[in-house]
Amino acid sequence: MNIKTLQKPWHKRDKVKTLDQLDAVREARMVYHWQKHKNTEARDALIDIFGYLAKRMSYIYRGYTGFAQEDLVAEGYVALMDAINKFNPERGRFAPYANLKIRAAIQEYVMQNWSVVKVWGGDKQRVAFFNISKLKQELNITEKFTEKTAEQAAELLRKRFKKAVTMSGEDLLFFEQLKNRDFSLNTPLAEDDGNSSEHIDSLTNDDLNAEEVLIKNEPDPLLEKLALALEELNPRARDIITRHKLAEEGMKTTLKDLATHYKVSVERVRQVERNALKQVCDFLDVPFKG
Repeated sequence: MNIKTLQKPWHKRDKVKTLDQLDAVREARMVYHWQKHKNTEARDALIDIFGYLAKRMSYIYRGYTGFAQEDLVAEGYVALMDAINKFNPERGRFAPYANLKIRAAIQEYVMQNWSVVKVWGGDKQRVAFFNISKLKQELNITEKFTEKTAEQAAELLRKRFKKAVTMSGEDLLFFEQLKNRDFSLNTPLAEDDGNSSEHIDSLTNDDLNAEEVLIKNEPDPLLEKLALALEELNPRARDIITRHKLAEEGMKTTLKDLATHYKVSVERVRQVERNALKQVCDFLDVPFKG
């Protein structure tokens, strides 16, 4: 395009209001005068003329539950402004370029706001995200993917999109699971005369409740008394009875090992233990069965 044509001073008659009035030259001049001279009349005219692209694209993606169409339109207009800033008239007409920018921006907005946890990103995931439902319709799949149907769908994607050349059925099964929407635990399970149970009510908790925790942590009087009884023993007797009788299963020390440790006979260790047990039983006021 002749640069002199683009550089001609801006005149009010250069501004057009409808797409029918816009030829390639006028379009290029409007872009040029905004990019080079920041002529707001030229910019606003382009926004007015091509704003329908943002509205149309938002209408296409309105079916993604949870997104207000006004938000999608707003994203589309932001992308339109970006397209006006970056468009090169020498590469063709503005509408196809702006359409691609708007589509990409709205798709990115939907993907990034689909879940509070960021799990979507990259070309392969984008292809899967926006084509899973279409593939199911084509293959007459009404339920979730199986390994077989997921592989069939992945094969279709590989044929249609270069960005999906490495797509596998396993990938689609994973992406389908990710596409489930977040929902609040306070969402009602079912309406019932205005009073309904919420999802949080159906959750189970295997932890102890407050009463059980209190009971569990409450000191056992018998154990406290046993500890006092052991304090009455001499160190050797207390050690023998603790290691041979009170230790956990698998951790108990044999009489032979205790005898070796104290350098006495096994019979002497047994005698010390018997006397210690009798002393403990007397302290606890229970009969000794030795």
